[in-house]
Amino acid sequence: MTDNLAWTSALGEAYYNQSADVLNAIQTLHKMAIDAGTLKSTEQQVVAVEAAPPAENQVASQPASNQTIIIQPAQPNVVYVPSYNPATVYGAPVQSPPGYTGGELAAASLLSRGHAAGRGYQQQE
Repeated sequence: MTDNLAWTSALGEAYYNQSADVLNAIQTLHKMAIDAGTLKSTEQQVVAVEAAPPAENQVASQPASNQTIIIQPAQPNVVYVPSYNPATVYGAPVQSPPGYTGGELAAASLLSRGHAAGRGYQQQE
């Protein structure tokens, strides 16, 4: 993230100005990881899927989701830093935006989640 401060700044601005869009994108990535079988409850984290009411300010271009994926530490007093390869964790390869690396996207995911819970996503070898 320090190698591309403009991108880091743009991420912060997007979160500040379009937080609903950023949070919807995070939910989409979490859903992709669950579908790929790489996001699941472990000794370090609890992954829950809860029914969600329709959002009042749902963006017209994005379909409404009827579920919210919640990732929490299994032990509230212990925080683990996720370690995963974003190129494989979501199933089908996720294309990085031009000029950005997978590491920068992973770091953005950490910041966007607001906490680090366990080894996040378990890689399948």
